[in-house]
Amino acid sequence: MKRVAILVDAAADLPYPELQDQTPMQQARLPFARELASEGRCGALKRLRPEADASRALLAEFCGVPEAVARDLRWGPMAAASLGLPVSADRVYILAGFVSIDEHQVQMPVHPSSLEEQQHLLEDLQKGLSETDGRAVELHSLSLGRFVIMLQAGEGEVWPRTVVQYGRKSFLKRLPARLTRLLQKAEATLKGHPVNTVRLDLGEAPVDGLWCWSGGANVVTPDVQPFRQALVTQDPLAEGMAKMWKRTLLQMENPYNLSRPDAGFDVFQMMQILENHDEVVIWVPAPFSSRKFEGSSEKVRRLDAVDYYVSGPVKAILEEMQPSRLLLLAAGVRHRGRPERGAAPFVLWGEGIASDSCQDWTEIECTQGSLGSPKVKKLLEIFRKET
Repeated sequence: MKRVAILVDAAADLPYPELQDQTPMQQARLPFARELASEGRCGALKRLRPEADASRALLAEFCGVPEAVARDLRWGPMAAASLGLPVSADRVYILAGFVSIDEHQVQMPVHPSSLEEQQHLLEDLQKGLSETDGRAVELHSLSLGRFVIMLQAGEGEVWPRTVVQYGRKSFLKRLPARLTRLLQKAEATLKGHPVNTVRLDLGEAPVDGLWCWSGGANVVTPDVQPFRQALVTQDPLAEGMAKMWKRTLLQMENPYNLSRPDAGFDVFQMMQILENHDEVVIWVPAPFSSRKFEGSSEKVRRLDAVDYYVSGPVKAILEEMQPSRLLLLAAGVRHRGRPERGAAPFVLWGEGIASDSCQDWTEIECTQGSLGSPKVKKLLEIFRKET
């Protein structure tokens, strides 16, 4: 049995007035996802304790990390592993990014204009932070707007798992004193920085400070699984998982901005991976955070891109590899009043799966599917059950 799980981060959403009070999933065409729904079984996975990064915690569970452990993953070490940095207990690894701080001391994420601009900022910050800390501080660029802060671990230090807060005061209250000092030094270094002078002249928001996300040094090892698994992704944190956990990795192109005409991955390489592995997990990054950036209509376009460049090609490959099974799951976004116990719509298709004859792969249709609202462990049991 060949299995593929496609996990689309933040695909499920709430209705928007500009979409005729429909969700982006309802508005999107999604011909392949609708075909899967009509031929497979549907449900809506429920996360009882969703965290700030519950979607990647879900990916960790697919890789064999128990639920309770997956909720406490430290993404700093994962980011370090993605960069090929040596991960050890005598270092603290913090996944960090840039913010712009307004007159009300509210922080909002901001990206430098280029990786070159980001590297210029990181070089100046590294020097200033090392002087403040009294020990060598290293800053390593991960992606545009994100980087890894690597510190020498202090005696008895405890680092919060997640410290992302966009309200300035509550953000600082959650941080260790050592990290607060480093953030204050970062703000002093960035104030009046030549990069910000240029950004302000161009009418862009200045890079005022840093936010920190999931610092720590612990390395989680998944349970041993009785099958061969591979990961396909373009997300550096998911790549870090694959490297840290010794999973075969196939890098995927950004499905929202492809240079190839057929699929978000090399089709021949995907077929080879499926021939040599029992299960492939494809992690698709969020279409975007729908409370900002391009808007709901752009999210509709990007969901269709996932359908065309990921779901469709995978379905075509699996149809030639019987017996096979496909799981398509849409993680939900947490914003604009969405309940914390929101459901993640999914459809299960393939060998041994009876049809629910659902017409759509949407938040509403899936909640009415025959598989109900299982826990992750139960869903994986169904997905991996041999016929």
